[in-house]
This record gives sequence, structure tokens and C-alpha cells, in this order.
Amino acid sequence: MKISILDDYFDTLRTLPSFQKLKGHEVVIWNDHILATARQLPQQMVALTAGKWQIGVGTTLRDKTLGVFGYGRIGATVAGYGKAFGMNVVAWARDASLARARSNGYATARSKAEFFESCDVITLHMRLVPATRHIVKADDLARMKPDAMLVNTSRAPLIEPGALVAALRAGRPGYAAVDVFETSRCAIRICRCCGSSKSWRRRTSAM
Repeated sequence: MKISILDDYFDTLRTLPSFQKLKGHEVVIWNDHILATARQLPQQMVALTAGKWQIGVGTTLRDKTLGVFGYGRIGATVAGYGKAFGMNVVAWARDASLARARSNGYATARSKAEFFESCDVITLHMRLVPATRHIVKADDLARMKPDAMLVNTSRAPLIEPGALVAALRAGRPGYAAVDVFETSRCAIRICRCCGSSKSWRRRTSAM
């Protein structure tokens, strides 16, 4: 059996006793949606299975601005990954979390609007509670750059229902890397896409 495990940011699953139950199966653990999207790995995989070779090389992350929305344990870890790849890290979160980000040496945005306008990659790392439900609005997404990327591996309802698909159709942001969905039916249909905004729009147009 082929098994994919998403978002093991700390690469700890292999150390758990229960992981041994997967022995004999083909297991792939993903822990970097940002790099995969930047280098267009999903598109390259689709092209390779179609008999084509290296349709492009994607883009580099160095000197790009990584926006971390929610600076908790995972958000801080992802910020460290961004720094390691030479990215300029900017945080946006609650006041206490912003203070912690600044104490760790990261810049913080002056406003939510500035955060969405200035970042090349925005990654969401928040718990789903009443205060964070639909915290990302359509207006926020419309402020993103045409070649920017939104990453959501936390909870789908952090974004207003339908806002991300509409934003991709409008061209801002240009890309999205997600593994959380509003409904399971969406998950099946979107997971089959090659990962680009064009394919997302084409495969979600009937939803």
C-alpha cells in the first residue's frame, strides 16, 4: 500500500512505536509544502508520468518574504525553515506572539493589510477557535501579489468559505498549497490537481 503522511514538520512520526505498523508499505512523509510549490514538484510529477521531462525549475525562495500568520510552536519552526532558505521572515499574530517573534529576531508587520501586501509566501499556523474562524478574508487575499503563494496546512475554516478558490480565479494569489479542505469531496477533487493555480481553477470550476 502507498501511504502519504502530511505535515510532520518536526519529523517525529518515524520515532513513534506505532510507525512500525507501517513496515512493508511504501510511506512518504511530507514536511515542506512551500518548497514543493516553489519548485513546482507536483507539476513535475504529473509531467513525468505523462512522459515529459523537466517542464521547468520553478523559483527560488532566497530573498523572498515569508509571512508567518500565527507565531506559535509550529509557526516558529516554519519561520526557522524560511530563515535557513535565506528568506526574509515577517510575522503577524496576536500581540503576545508578535512580541515573541520580535524577541526571536524576526520582523513583524505593522498591519494585517501590510502583511498580505508585502509577502511572497504566506503560511497559516493557527488553531481553529471562534476568534480565528474565517480570519482570512477575501479582501486579504485580494491584496496578495499575483505571483504570491498561500499555504494552509492548519484548518480550512481559517479562510472564508469559497474565498481562496475565488481569489485564485482572480489571479491573487497566483498559487496555493493546501491539504485541508472545506469538505471531503473537495479534498478528493483538488488533491488530484497538479498544484498550479491554473489547474486548481480548472478542476474546481464545477464545484
